[in-house]
This record gives sequence, C-alpha cells and structure tokens, in this order.
Amino acid sequence: MGRHYTAGFVQLLRKASGSRAELEPQLNLAGDLGCLPEAELREMPGASGRVGMMLLSLEGSLLRRSGSTEAPHGALETTAG
Repeated sequence: MGRHYTAGFVQLLRKASGSRAELEPQLNLAGDLGCLPEAELREMPGASGRVGMMLLSLEGSLLRRSGSTEAPHGALETTAG
C-alpha cells in the first residue's frame, strides 16, 4: 500500500513541477504588460528555480526510498561513452 501512495505523491510532484514551468511565460507576459513591479519580476526566476530544485530533490528522494530505478522527472540523464 505504501508504494501506491508514494507513486501518487510523485505524480503530484510532477504536476507541481509542470505548473511551475508554466508560470515562467506568464511572468514574462506580466512584465511586458507592466502588471508587476520590476523588482518582483527580477526575484521570480530565482525563487521559481529554487522551488523546482526542491520538487526535483523530493521526487528523487521518494523514488530512491521506494527502490525505484526511475530517474526523477526533469533530471538530466547522462549517457556513458
């Protein structure tokens, strides 16, 4: 039963990561339209990146604990050779 809940939570983390990625063009548009102060717009990419790294780290930790050999969604894959 624990694996079922872990898999479900990993799916939610992946959705959150996708939503975070969708936010970036919306922030660009808000900046172009002058809807947000420049100071706030400058802070957003860094904050968004930190949240993305936290989501990726949590997903990786859950996958490792569950014994999965799957790489975290969005992780850079390396190839040998």
